[in-house]
Amino acid sequence: MLKFKTALYKTSCVDPEERTYLKTERGDQYPEMAIVGRSNVGKSSLINYLTGVKGMARTSATPGKTQALNYYLVDSALSLVDLPGYGFAEAPFEMKKKWADLIDSYLEESTQLKLVLLLLDIRRLPSKEDKQFFAWAQYHKKPFLIVFTKIDKVLPKDIPTNTESALQELDAFGVPYVHTTASKKIGRVELITKINNLLAP
Repeated sequence: MLKFKTALYKTSCVDPEERTYLKTERGDQYPEMAIVGRSNVGKSSLINYLTGVKGMARTSATPGKTQALNYYLVDSALSLVDLPGYGFAEAPFEMKKKWADLIDSYLEESTQLKLVLLLLDIRRLPSKEDKQFFAWAQYHKKPFLIVFTKIDKVLPKDIPTNTESALQELDAFGVPYVHTTASKKIGRVELITKINNLLAP
């Protein structure tokens, strides 16, 4: 069972041809869990909160900071892969295409991908890119967990309504989800529990 007690940054890649897998001392590949979402949804903050390591992933007020596949080893048992954020309008077209190609190649070719965490800002309806990604992942039968972030930014009474609206936009009823906020440290235990349940054989 993963407890997210230890986490280490291992490597990054910016080109699909450079992509690698984290391996055990025996040479076996670690199972992978990918974290994906639009720019500024709070991926880096969630990684730091989930792993309990301050500064593990660099946070920034500027969207589009993650520009590579970043690999972290959790509990010497799981490869956590942070994918570039999508939907950052101010990035040059060439850069956005490079990020998209990196994400697509990883998701299509990874043989060890066991779970995808799709992060959604509880304050906003899913974007066009969120919908496209979710539809793609559902088509390819990727195991999924939706993580609603920044729940401290809305009134508690609005969380159920916003959640239902987002699930309806994605046609994602029945897909497991969890509510979190890194800044107020809410949701970590439930998130770890659901990750373990979904990764279990």
